[in-house]
Amino acid sequence: METIICKKCQKIIEAYNSSQAEHLMQQHMLKHKREEKNDKKKRTVYCYVCADPMNIGHLLHLKNSWEMGDKLYIGVLTNLAVCEKKVPPVFSFEERFKTMELFKIITGWNIEVVAQDTYSPIPNILKLKPDILAESTSHKPKDIKEAEKVMKEIGGMIKVLPYYDGQSSSKIKEAIRSNKQWTKKA
Repeated sequence: METIICKKCQKIIEAYNSSQAEHLMQQHMLKHKREEKNDKKKRTVYCYVCADPMNIGHLLHLKNSWEMGDKLYIGVLTNLAVCEKKVPPVFSFEERFKTMELFKIITGWNIEVVAQDTYSPIPNILKLKPDILAESTSHKPKDIKEAEKVMKEIGGMIKVLPYYDGQSSSKIKEAIRSNKQWTKKA
């Protein structure tokens, strides 16, 4: 059986050494696999972040959210939304929003970045009507239940993803404020 390679894959192979090409090919083949799902219903996923500061826990949450669907909405909490439950962010909303837009460009994923004006994702999920809401185990069970009820009403579901406690933005900021070296938990 002959293997057909798209032009972009061929350019990747030609342009990079073998170790880089293999990684880039894997990423590009993932894109091909997603394109092959055209005959199936596309799934949209909504997740939300404060991203102040952005850390590996955020990246893992975004990656896990992305893997559940074909399109990812990323809600970036506005400064007022963050202040509903946490201390004011260090980085401005504009900087955090732009970071997520750059994340979209860097990954090449089908992402739409949106402002989230409340800590609760409910206003945005009612507007966007995603198939899946990616929640975090760091959120209160009461809040997750409320969001789950709304998701069921719009025909969607909720998936609760693990919180990466060793990568807490709040703990990172506290370590910086107290002039301590930050070391993540293993």
